[in-house]
Amino acid sequence: MTKKDKSLSHAFEPGRQADFIVEYLNGSDRPPDDPVERWIVLEGHHLREWTGESNYRDEIVKFLNDMFSRPGFGWRRVATSIGNYYDIKSQLNLERPLSPAEAKPIPAFNAALELFSLGLLDRIRRCAHEECSKWFYAKLAYQRFHSDECRSAALAADPGRKQRRAKYMRENRRTKKNLALARKKGGKKP
Repeated sequence: MTKKDKSLSHAFEPGRQADFIVEYLNGSDRPPDDPVERWIVLEGHHLREWTGESNYRDEIVKFLNDMFSRPGFGWRRVATSIGNYYDIKSQLNLERPLSPAEAKPIPAFNAALELFSLGLLDRIRRCAHEECSKWFYAKLAYQRFHSDECRSAALAADPGRKQRRAKYMRENRRTKKNLALARKKGGKKP
């Protein structure tokens, strides 16, 4: 396996679905009770706190069933005649015309359904840097920041990290000093 092949085993690019959802979530004209954001946030809680009896599982099921019953969000099967044949198609459940505000989240919600079917919905997340909070698609499962700049800024602002790094550097310098003294004396490494 080449180096390039190995990288493919760690990341999967879902393409336009993830890009579409991220662009939608980072947009400023979303409804205040955005169903796409709600589902993604619930999914993130569910996976982080999964114990086998997650409270979020039932909440997600209730939320999705509610969404599927809304006009435009649910699909229904329709059989149609075509000459001597018939066909079964999926159609949006449109019991009434939707306002532009009601219709806006539907394409992003359907893209989220596609990502969910691939097991990748949890990869849509907010940047962990407190000053950023942009939505992004995590190419790797452990990715927490949308950019290297946010990762560096968040690490630099973490006081605990500064203390841990200072302790590590003190120990590292002490170890190097002891090694250098041992070499001068002609002894073995401690």
